[in-house]
Formats: sequence, C-alpha cells, structure tokens
Amino acid sequence: MHNHHHGKHHKEHKKHSHDTTYHLDGDKLKVHFLDEFSPEVEGEIDVSHFSKGHGGQNVNKSNKGVHLTFTPEDGGEKILSSCIDERSEIQNREKALRNLIEKIRDKYKLNTPRKESKIPGSQKRRRLEAKRRRSETKQLRERIDL
Repeated sequence: MHNHHHGKHHKEHKKHSHDTTYHLDGDKLKVHFLDEFSPEVEGEIDVSHFSKGHGGQNVNKSNKGVHLTFTPEDGGEKILSSCIDERSEIQNREKALRNLIEKIRDKYKLNTPRKESKIPGSQKRRRLEAKRRRSETKQLRERIDL
C-alpha cells in the first residue's frame, strides 16, 4: 500500500504466497486459493488505528498501530489481525494484512485429497513369492504321522 492511497478507491492485487492471491478494493477483500478444492473467500475489512509501541514520545500523539477486522460474506466468524511492530502506519497495515491473509488461508484452505498409489506388479509378485516360500517352510515343520 502506498502513502497517498488512503481513500476508498485504492485497489490492490497481489500474490500472497505460492498458493494464495488476494484482491483489495477499498474495504472489500477477495482471497483466491490456487487449487480447485478451496472456496474463494470474500468479505469486508474494517481498519482501526491505535497507539502504543515503538516511536518514543511520538507514539503518544500518533496512532500508528493498525487493527484489521475481516467479516466474511458467508456469515462466518470475524477474523482479527493487528500490528504495531513498525513506526509507520503503512508498514503496520501491510504487515497486518499479510497476517490476516494467512489467517484466512488457515481457516478456509482445504487440503488436497491424497492420491492413492498403486502397488507395482513386481512388488506384488515378490510378496507372493515370499509368502509361498514361508508357507513351504512351515509345511516342512508339520508333524509327520507314521
């Protein structure tokens, strides 16, 4: 996010990680997972500011900390993220947004179903041969009636 974009018209589209992208348009957030199993998540972001943290005496007169509240459109529970680590409000907002995207990803992303692997024919033959040998060995141990 850039310093000169604080209005409702700010649009941002970024790749968050290897499996997630997001699109931010004002207070609307859309998170898209790059797999065919997970749903696309949309909702509103509410931004609030607070002070405390780094900045010395300056922190008393400025609100650099950022709280982000994500309300999903599907009616799910709100997801919160905040950051006060940086001296800049913009850096705190970016960090809080990355954290929020990660939380949304953890909550909504589905795991890819496991693909069953097939046992190769050579392995099946080897196992059956071992079973046959074991069976012959045990049959030789049987008691012989005279």
